[in-house]
Amino acid sequence: MKVLILSENTGEGHNSTAVAIKEALAEVGVDCDVQDALSLQSVRLSKFVSNSHTFCYRYIPRLYGAGYRYEEKIKYKRLSNIKTKAARRLYETVTAGGYGAIICVHIFGAIIYTEAKNNFGLSVPGYFVATDYTCSPGVNLTDMNAYFIPHKHCARDFIRKGVPQEKLVVSGIPVRRAFLQKTEKAVAREQLGLPVEGSIVLLAFGSIGCGPILEIYKLLISHLPGDVTLVVITGRNKRIYNKLTEGNITAPSNVRIVGYTDKMTLYMDAADFFMTKSGGLSTTEAIAKQLPLFCINAVPGCETRNYEFFTKYNYVLSGKTNDELVDLVVKCVKAPALTKPYIERWKHDFPSGAADTIVRYVLSGECGGHDNVTFHKEKKAKSRRKRKTII
Repeated sequence: MKVLILSENTGEGHNSTAVAIKEALAEVGVDCDVQDALSLQSVRLSKFVSNSHTFCYRYIPRLYGAGYRYEEKIKYKRLSNIKTKAARRLYETVTAGGYGAIICVHIFGAIIYTEAKNNFGLSVPGYFVATDYTCSPGVNLTDMNAYFIPHKHCARDFIRKGVPQEKLVVSGIPVRRAFLQKTEKAVAREQLGLPVEGSIVLLAFGSIGCGPILEIYKLLISHLPGDVTLVVITGRNKRIYNKLTEGNITAPSNVRIVGYTDKMTLYMDAADFFMTKSGGLSTTEAIAKQLPLFCINAVPGCETRNYEFFTKYNYVLSGKTNDELVDLVVKCVKAPALTKPYIERWKHDFPSGAADTIVRYVLSGECGGHDNVTFHKEKKAKSRRKRKTII
């Protein structure tokens, strides 16, 4: 079988998920291609949406959040005409490429897959992989063979949006192989040029570099003990990076300022504590690394839903204000054992090996050994019979 993964260039999360699944497919000898779903409509449109998303996400997050809340409230009854061209091109791409399955890691890909199936006769099975701890707006417009969701507590949200219960598979969110491996802390620090001794607090706000980085940075340097190293990763936000490295803000000797990096897994291995926004991938990567996680509700929208999920079930340390959160970090630096109950809950409640689970399911129609604890046994049996029929 040859597999096509439909992603989207709105941040790194969707593409990271696509890469994680591609890695798992490669390990079992399956060819796979990753394509930007929006480019099927127009490359120019894809660039415009990507740039607009980054701008709103970074500079006017309230507008971004308002748009997301609007999308959540309205009920689409049909697909808009703008999807038709992309659906036709998807059908042509799948036919010409000989693909046997389609995996969508963004809702737009799932929508155009459904359009191609309904209006152009696309017959290969399609799967949706959720990359946030919520049900995305527009899921009600899709008809997939299975929906891979991040956690058992997310199932009810998908069912409310019209997804049949028997199509839900609690897989977790796929992360790249590098985040499933662990470099010894001292080795990671040495490779990164960080102090081998003492605690390290990692502050990062995703590849886009949004949220109250400067505010939290100033609080941290004034409250953290002098023997604690603070590593700040600004991502692709050059404005913030320049302010921290060239502006009027003087960084203490125990601070390291890093721009965009492809060594995030090493920084996580080197760190003792991780402060970040509540992105679906960044939180999942921290959980995979078993790195104590302090979440900031930085950007309204799907990340607000992530934040609500993690705080509701007591999976992360958080504060109502930046001051409260920084005080909590300082408290945990002095008493690291305070973070252990959170990690124990992760071990018990979060699925592991999400990419492998998804690949096994797609290739064989079976759930790959993960009990779908959301459903009753009779529902699971019914679901498995259906999977064998449709794949």
